[in-house]
Amino acid sequence: MKLFRVIVLVIGVAFFSFNTMAQSPLAFSIEAGWNLSKPTDTDKAKSGFNIGASVEYGFAGNWFVDGGLRLTSKPWEINYEGYNDLTLKATPYYLNIPVKVGYRYGVSDCVALTLSAGPYVGCGLWGKGKESLSAGGDIDNIFDDYMKRFEVGGIVRIGAELMKHYVISAEYSLQFNDFDKGNEGPGACRNQVFSVNLGYRF
Repeated sequence: MKLFRVIVLVIGVAFFSFNTMAQSPLAFSIEAGWNLSKPTDTDKAKSGFNIGASVEYGFAGNWFVDGGLRLTSKPWEINYEGYNDLTLKATPYYLNIPVKVGYRYGVSDCVALTLSAGPYVGCGLWGKGKESLSAGGDIDNIFDDYMKRFEVGGIVRIGAELMKHYVISAEYSLQFNDFDKGNEGPGACRNQVFSVNLGYRF
């Protein structure tokens, strides 16, 4: 239910923003997609999802800046071999705010390519986990004892716009700060996520 409420909230904010900006020169878009997350301290990748909305402001010469809100899951599994083969699994959910600067190149009247990059900040909302040791078990909220809620990182994104409305994109994001609170495991670990998204640009 918590996930459903947040998704409804994100969609509601998106459509409210669209209605208020319909007569302005700003471009608005909504998108959703598939995540493949693999923290820097593990070789195992896990699948998740993202959904969000963004606002773009265009400058002369095809340059633009955009920002938005995104609900994203970043599941992971880490084995700490030096800690009695401790294995931690978790599916944390974040609300991320990316801000990117980009360039749009028109291939034809119907197709344009985009390249953008910039920073993001995020806040961990909730996420369940599991610990493999005999004294462990289910973890109701991974942020209570294991993960830091605040994250900051960078994003690089490439995309294609079809008929000025339909968007296909791929992006890579890397967290700059360590998410491990240090209660378990040897230390530094950062989220890194590869995403493929579909969207609509108003």
